[in-house]
Amino acid sequence: MSTLWTNYTKILDMTVVFGKILTPLLILSSFSLIYFSFKKPKSKIPLYIHASLFLFGFIFLIYYHYEISQLLIKDPYSDFYFKFKIPLWIENEKLYFWCFIAVLLSIPIKKEEKIAVSIPIAIFTLIVCVYSNPFLEPLPNFSRELYDWVIRSSHVAYYNYQSISYAYSLLYSKAVYYYNSSYMWIHPPLLFASYGALFLNFSLSIFVLIKEKGDQTAISYAKLGYLLLTIGLLIGYPWAIEAWKDEKWWFSPKINASIMLWLFYTGYLHLRLTNRSNRVIAIVAIFCYLSLIFTFLVSYYVKGVHTYA
Repeated sequence: MSTLWTNYTKILDMTVVFGKILTPLLILSSFSLIYFSFKKPKSKIPLYIHASLFLFGFIFLIYYHYEISQLLIKDPYSDFYFKFKIPLWIENEKLYFWCFIAVLLSIPIKKEEKIAVSIPIAIFTLIVCVYSNPFLEPLPNFSRELYDWVIRSSHVAYYNYQSISYAYSLLYSKAVYYYNSSYMWIHPPLLFASYGALFLNFSLSIFVLIKEKGDQTAISYAKLGYLLLTIGLLIGYPWAIEAWKDEKWWFSPKINASIMLWLFYTGYLHLRLTNRSNRVIAIVAIFCYLSLIFTFLVSYYVKGVHTYA
């Protein structure tokens, strides 16, 4: 096997070892968040600890991605090479980043409203640890693509020139228009940051239904999430033109679902200007967030230019 794959597996092994340490700590911290949410007097210390663990993990992901950026992807028939500059919110890192943003944004919440976000954050964290852990299975799709390339480039005698050159051009195009795209560092993080803020709006809206308080905090997160969502969607437009060009990307189910999501939250914010009760507005907010989850899942289950699986 090539030196490229040997170096990459060293990074993978280190990430998995780190994940075996961090994951139990995040799970333990999640249960402590739930436990201390019901204790009096209210304290933000468990939330601070939880945020610190997420930050620690995110810093390690930065290191992991930096090490990937040092790998040289060489053309076996020439001196040409390129590097991957992979952002930290793709594949199974998406939910981690989403939850991380939600945790950070929840820190300013008042102590008496802490229970409204602590339990949902704890549940979200457990979902990330079990179903989308970026440390125990780092970048599975990218790892598979890199492995396939290494197999081809290491056995040039078994593959013809056209086959290897085509495989290299596909990998290079994926790097240019996806992994290394400057839009990848702006469009997705803005959307996931908006999802984090809207997650807190969703959590506080449930709290409004149960305790009939926290509505002002809920709307403040909705405004922030709506602003980030709007900017993120607008930035996605020039990226779509550059990456998909003549493809009919405008009819992508993900794009249409995203527009639907934006319209729903537009309606929700305008509903605040009416004399509707806080409970009715909270129900609308919950419905809006369910549409957000639908929008996120569309990429995985409905065929289109955004399809991941």
